Amino acid sequence: MRIMPISCSLKRNNDSTVNKTKFRNTNNVDTVSFSANRLHSEEIKKLAQEATQWWCKKLAGGYKFDNGESETAAKLVASKALNGVPDSVKVTREQIAKFRETLQASLEKEIDEAGQGKERWETTVDMGVDYHPHLTLADALKQAGFNDKEIDYSCLPTKTGMHIDTQKRIIEVSDGYAKPYETIFELLKN
Repeated sequence: MRIMPISCSLKRNNDSTVNKTKFRNTNNVDTVSFSANRLHSEEIKKLAQEATQWWCKKLAGGYKFDNGESETAAKLVASKALNGVPDSVKVTREQIAKFRETLQASLEKEIDEAGQGKERWETTVDMGVDYHPHLTLADALKQAGFNDKEIDYSCLPTKTGMHIDTQKRIIEVSDGYAKPYETIFELLKN
C-alpha cells in the first residue's frame, strides 16, 4: 500500500498549535495524525464530517432493501405498495443539505460525549438501519422534510450499520446484509 503524506497545522481555541499529518492510502481511506489522547474539536468535527458524508451518499443513492432473503424482499415490496409507500423517494439537493447539517451537528455532540467516556461501551457512537433507521438518522431525515413512511421504508438502505470508536478514532461500516465491518476513516494519534 502506497501512502502519501500531506502536513499542516491547526490552531486550537487556546491558540496552541496542533500538528497533524494527513495521509491518503491507496484504499482511499483517509488517515489523520494528531498528537494528544483526548479528542480535540478538530477531530470531533472531522469524524462527524466523514460519517455524515457517508450517510449523505447513501441517501442520495436511493433506497436498497436487502435482508438476505429474496422472498422476504418481495413481500416487503408488495406490502409497501399496498400501504402507498414508494420503493424509493425522490431526494432533492435541499433535503440532502438539511440532512447533512442536522446529522453533522448531532454527531458532533454524540462524538464529543462518547470521547469523554471511560468504559469501552461509553466511547462509541453506533447507528444504522435495520428495517428502521436509528433515532439520530430518523431525526435528521425528519428535519430534512421526509415523512414517517418515507423515513421507515424508502430513504436509507436496510441492514447498514456504522460504528464510530472515539478511542481508536475510526469509523467502520457494514454496508448491507451480513457484510463485514470495514474501516472507512481513521484518525491516527502520535
